[in-house]
Amino acid sequence: MTIARDVAELVELRADWDHLASLDPTHSAYRGWTAQVHHHLMRADGSIPHVGVFRNGGGEVIGIVPTAIGTTRHGPIRLRILRPLAQQTWPDFAVLLDPQDRIELSAALHQWLARVAAQVDRVDLRFVRDERGCIAPTDGPLRLEVTPVPTFRVTFPDGTRQWSELLGRHARQAIRNQERRLLADHGATINTLADPVEIARWIVPFQSLHTHRAQLLGRDRLFEIGTTGRDFGLMLSAMVSADEAEFHVLTSGERLISGQITFRAGTTTHDYRRAFDDEFARYGPGSVLQAAVLQRSLERGDRQFDFGLGAGAHKSRWATESDPTYRIHHARGFRHATLACYARIAIARNRLRSGSRDAATATTAS
Repeated sequence: MTIARDVAELVELRADWDHLASLDPTHSAYRGWTAQVHHHLMRADGSIPHVGVFRNGGGEVIGIVPTAIGTTRHGPIRLRILRPLAQQTWPDFAVLLDPQDRIELSAALHQWLARVAAQVDRVDLRFVRDERGCIAPTDGPLRLEVTPVPTFRVTFPDGTRQWSELLGRHARQAIRNQERRLLADHGATINTLADPVEIARWIVPFQSLHTHRAQLLGRDRLFEIGTTGRDFGLMLSAMVSADEAEFHVLTSGERLISGQITFRAGTTTHDYRRAFDDEFARYGPGSVLQAAVLQRSLERGDRQFDFGLGAGAHKSRWATESDPTYRIHHARGFRHATLACYARIAIARNRLRSGSRDAATATTAS
């Protein structure tokens, strides 16, 4: 096996990457070249690719492990961490393997991960969706553990043709009423953009709405990555042209009310980013646009719509399934032990300071 460490080596893998992704019909199969595009155009986390490439005796690529090594600072301590190639841009982690070689590759994959684990301070591969897959460690230093973050999706029942069939009567009527009000009060329209000029026109206000929403929720880092930066519009246009992504907008004249970006793979559509203008919140623009996006998926013949990680009202309204996610974890070495000690000291110090402030407050109050 070999390791791809730079953009040029990863670009050479594109055909093999796409081929392996096409062999797996599951909901996680599309992760692959999409993650590369994110990493190369966004460079969100500053990590260096450390992608494992497995070949058979004839030199054909039969497995790709999309990981990277990044440096994280905690106080005075710097740690080298093995993590997914595009962790902060697209948080799921999955390997791409030829199904015919999956069993044979499992042992080689575990051995490779164990070797890399001995070279870094920490292994943190998340979020893994399938605990039974060959990525799960069988022995050695690596451990598989459940995370507190679930994943949600809707599997379309056989015969479903309209989004309205997915909801109860009250929820269905509420969305229809919201759509009528948006049309009557603001002349709103819903479009799925394909023209690069139109994508460039609406991506900037989408980014602004997305960032604003993140700030309101106090989750800037989680929401901003992957939707900001000068290259994001170019990346999205390229993916739309390749039929790998869609950009849906709900607009009123020159104003963006709501937007949603989805990725496509086989018969599954994956939700990526969404945003809406808070001034229109009473109209439920997110629900109205989501209904239109799901309708488009149904008309295309999709079997699933993957809402991705984390809970939320908009997910629980539609989702038919929820599954746990897992992480592959390992920590070692002097620096990691020092960090653990430093963290314990910091926690104790903060508690002491908090107790001192509470005592001073009580004295002043008395």
